[in-house]
Amino acid sequence: MAGNILADRGIVAQCVSTAGYPLLIFLLWSAAIAIFIGNRGLWSPDEPRYLQVAWEMAQAKQFFVPVFNGETYAEKPPLFFWLAIGIGKLVHFEQATRWVSALAGLGTLLLTYALGARMFSPQKGFLGALILMTSGFFTWLMANGNIDMLLTFWITLSVYCFALFVERRDARWMIAAYAACGLGVLAKGPVGFMLPWLFFIFWTGHEAASGRRPEWRHLLWGVPITLIPVILWLIPACASGGWEYTQTILIKQNLGRAVNSFAHAEPWYSYLVDFPAIALPWSIAFIGTVPAIIQSVRNKDRNILFCVLWFSTVFIFFTLISGKRSRYIVPLLPAYSIMLSYSITYTQNSRIQRVLIDAVNTLIILTAASFLLFPFFQPFLAQYIHELHGFGENMPWWRVVFLYAGGLLSLFIIFYKYTIFRNFDPAKRIYIASTAFIILFICAQLYYFPALDHIKSARYAAEDICRIKPEDAQVSFWKGRYNEGWNYYLQQDQIPVLNEKTVQPAVHRVILAKADYDKQPLLSAGYGAVRSYQVGSDDFRLYVKR
Repeated sequence: MAGNILADRGIVAQCVSTAGYPLLIFLLWSAAIAIFIGNRGLWSPDEPRYLQVAWEMAQAKQFFVPVFNGETYAEKPPLFFWLAIGIGKLVHFEQATRWVSALAGLGTLLLTYALGARMFSPQKGFLGALILMTSGFFTWLMANGNIDMLLTFWITLSVYCFALFVERRDARWMIAAYAACGLGVLAKGPVGFMLPWLFFIFWTGHEAASGRRPEWRHLLWGVPITLIPVILWLIPACASGGWEYTQTILIKQNLGRAVNSFAHAEPWYSYLVDFPAIALPWSIAFIGTVPAIIQSVRNKDRNILFCVLWFSTVFIFFTLISGKRSRYIVPLLPAYSIMLSYSITYTQNSRIQRVLIDAVNTLIILTAASFLLFPFFQPFLAQYIHELHGFGENMPWWRVVFLYAGGLLSLFIIFYKYTIFRNFDPAKRIYIASTAFIILFICAQLYYFPALDHIKSARYAAEDICRIKPEDAQVSFWKGRYNEGWNYYLQQDQIPVLNEKTVQPAVHRVILAKADYDKQPLLSAGYGAVRSYQVGSDDFRLYVKR
């Protein structure tokens, strides 16, 4: 296979002959993610806001311009919200955005498997998908309603289509790649096009420098294909949203973030720290594979170089952008997982690789031990950590039973299998660690996430407010628009925002206020605090007119 970016076998034949691996990926995804999607409420920072935008768009039947609390929401394009609205017709709407992320995550896993299988072997493709599925931050994003997982899917699909184009020189694959770019733009803006397109440029340049004659004209004719779905949305959206919306969505949200970010500004080296953290636990093992990756590049292994350029394009692009969040670089994780699945077996006789993979398993053992011990120490920790007050109250007994059964099972798997695999086999040890990781994540879904839900979600506070407020009264916000999903949980399309000037003549009798805001005007206007709520990292007070 040396010298080929993909194997020579047909895609249909390959998928049929290795159908067991995709089925296993689906079953693992279902066990860890799908069956728990309704297990909790909406958690900040992004999940409640995105669900609320989709819900308000559905309520108002306003599909071109997203809205938030009755106002234009120009921070994101609408594809994520469209998909949530569609899925919300099939499931409970509260779960809609989470299903979008979960399905996008499944698609990314299957694409990672397909690429790894065609570049190296079905086993290495499955190993890459398993590494990706158990890279902690990716696992969490699959279980959380967020746009970055959807963007990662479109970028991975575009790269996969490009790889098939490189192999077959069939322009239809390139059309599909740029169509995926267009949908990526509709998911999160120009980054959905820029990342794949820059990668296409770098690969084409490498091929030309290597003496090959790559097809490069798609770099020009592919741009209009990307723009077709974007223009079909953008023209009616700008006509409906007006000049202010047009200016915000085209300039502020794109050029502004790139050059001088007004949100999430971080120093250039942030991702050097963030990447090892978001790729845990496998970033520990990845350290030992770097020499093998470098050697493969020197040996002109096109498969590895393909992944290295993909990884580097995403990493460098976001390093040069002023606005930075850990989740922005998630699109490089499929490339990282494929590289690791290949190089970890390439270095199977390496002593340092043995030590690092054992370190991964040790980290999982410590995590399992922490899961088992935490309930005993929780009352003590709650004295110092405010968020742990009330943790796990009224927790059904069966959830506790599953926590301990799962934690002990994960420990047993690692210790027992290590006694069997006395000869170092990195692939088998990755299977062991991944199995234990998935079991622990299922334990978190069964016990820890529901236990934290009363603190992290506004659902319970909203239910309490609905019980105690006068039946004909609506809730108002004090001094700001709150992003915890209050509109959805209180079933108010638009919640008025009051301040010192508007509270005096206001007829609103129930006001929700953040605890650190000045309340003296409320007290002077005859309001009194009747309840306190903690939602995420914020404390709220409920004021009612006396």
